[in-house]
Amino acid sequence: MLKLGALIKITTRRVLIAINSSCPYKDIYATAYRCLQLLPNPG
Repeated sequence: MLKLGALIKITTRRVLIAINSSCPYKDIYATAYRCLQLLPNPG
């Protein structure tokens, strides 16, 4: 992954990563997120 500034919020169920809407790599991160969602959840 690329190094960029982001706001990270950790809750009991989720890790939320907020990046700026003008981030040039947001499409790459969105694709990676969709691929990660397709993985089986062991828990």
